[in-house]
Amino acid sequence: MKVRGREKDIVARAEAASEQLLELEPPGKSQRKANAERIVALCREFVQQRPSRQPTSAALAELGRIRYGRFPAEQTMLNYYRQFLAIWRKAHLELVSAQAPRPRSDGSILDPDSLRRLDAGTKAQIDQLQIILREQKRENDRLRTIIGKTVPAPVPGKAVIETPPAQAKLIHRWLLDLEKPNHLLSVDEAGVRVTRLGSPGRIIMDVNVLDAVVELSGHERLGRDRNVR
Repeated sequence: MKVRGREKDIVARAEAASEQLLELEPPGKSQRKANAERIVALCREFVQQRPSRQPTSAALAELGRIRYGRFPAEQTMLNYYRQFLAIWRKAHLELVSAQAPRPRSDGSILDPDSLRRLDAGTKAQIDQLQIILREQKRENDRLRTIIGKTVPAPVPGKAVIETPPAQAKLIHRWLLDLEKPNHLLSVDEAGVRVTRLGSPGRIIMDVNVLDAVVELSGHERLGRDRNVR
């Protein structure tokens, strides 16, 4: 496969995976979906540069504010849109590999004919650099294998993410509620905080959501008796 064709396939797979995630966005969350679509558009733009540019949350947030005005902050993307970022980070790494110069059959990167006019000392330095580059390539290949296992490539006809269980849906709705204005809780870079709207005795997590968290974690029921009020 030609490099250009391989690059197109990498981008197409990332687009398909992103589209499947977009379809899982809950109805009635038009702003959230619009944010995700903008993140995908910028990620695509980043990785299609030559050389491919890594779509980090910081770089996306900076360009997104300039281009769109209203755009998720860096931490918001890490909290709520990290699956989209993971898809395009994987695409970026694959594109870097596709765009890298191919080693020669003897393992060298440079054509020996181009080195003939160099002195012995310079040739020795270049040979050492080629050894370092080969070691780096092996390490990159190992890391790509790890990432590939963590974020599997989409399979045609199969969703990237299986339908979440009932517990996950409850937790997902609770997290979405955190984005609502005047909520009792707020999210910042340190975690979740109780706002000034909160007061002692106020419920900040519904019992069904708490049960879902406990069940997914495999923890005991925290000594809580549902019959006690």
